[in-house]
Amino acid sequence: MKKLLMCLVGILVLSGAAAAQSPTIGLFANQDVPPAPPYNTHCATGVGFWQFDMWIWCLPSPDGQMCAEFRIAYPANSIESTVTQNDAIVSVTLGTLGEGMSVCYIGCQNTWNWCFHQAMFVTTAETTTIDIIGHPDNGGFILFADCTPGYPLSEAVVLCGMQLNVDPGDPGCATGMADATWGAIKSLYK
Repeated sequence: MKKLLMCLVGILVLSGAAAAQSPTIGLFANQDVPPAPPYNTHCATGVGFWQFDMWIWCLPSPDGQMCAEFRIAYPANSIESTVTQNDAIVSVTLGTLGEGMSVCYIGCQNTWNWCFHQAMFVTTAETTTIDIIGHPDNGGFILFADCTPGYPLSEAVVLCGMQLNVDPGDPGCATGMADATWGAIKSLYK
């Protein structure tokens, strides 16, 4: 039993180290660079038919980020509206957020960067989640190309989706540095 426990702890430590190196993507309800003090929330709530802004933020691996491929899965109680892309994305933009998006930046991104900002409307009080899922044209993966020669691809870890009709003050809505690391570890085992 002790050996099994030590083995599990070793796997989690190694997975945590690997996850800390993985590129990360998440959906957030504000434009503050994640994890903004005290937190950058991934929850939004309103009354009746209401509007909010969703930001798609990326954290590159230590080798930077040149491109990303992903897709956004919208629940039935959301309506997508205006999409604004980061001015640093001008070399390649293929597809749509809902069908699959492929984007490349003008230059290497080395810190948290937002790729898209989208105005959204919610039509019911039902609690749902907007998710980041794999791009259908690359085998269903969320991929980032780094900035090293040849721009190799690596699978990105989803930090968080956007929870709708959940109070942003809920402790489960806060995404800080500790949460990011643990979330990355947990996502490896989904």
